[in-house]
Amino acid sequence: MFSDFDAQTRQMLTGNLLMIGCCVFYMAWWLIAFKPESAVKGLRSG
Repeated sequence: MFSDFDAQTRQMLTGNLLMIGCCVFYMAWWLIAFKPESAVKGLRSG
């Protein structure tokens, strides 16, 4: 399926997949590190 892609398209796809992976790991780290147990509701953000 991906054999039809040229080098630039393959590089863009790889970069996008790595960015998604980075975002997933960052969000997991953030949730573990800060543990938002009781978030402030409404526009007040403390």
